[in-house]
Amino acid sequence: LLADVALAADGPWSKGSEYEPASLPLLEEALGGIGDDPVRRVAILNGIASDLYYTDPVREGTLAHEAVALADELSDPGARATAQPALHRWYTQINCRS
Repeated sequence: LLADVALAADGPWSKGSEYEPASLPLLEEALGGIGDDPVRRVAILNGIASDLYYTDPVREGTLAHEAVALADELSDPGARATAQPALHRWYTQINCRS
């Protein structure tokens, strides 16, 4: 339930939502308690990575790579579609700063 609330509060960047700093602690708490639900874990990792875009690009990249690796393990197209934007945002940011 906490994962659903945290994800709803965060709103996906892919839909043009604004940065919601209050959602980061919710997402981090949800990640710690998600248990054995890898598809939701991918979504939470994506949400945390997007929230770190402006503040911690190193951690953002780590979480984005973790989300993609987990989605690849699952061979779940929905999980892959959720994970890829996190990695894309990170690559875009890194290339813009170079």
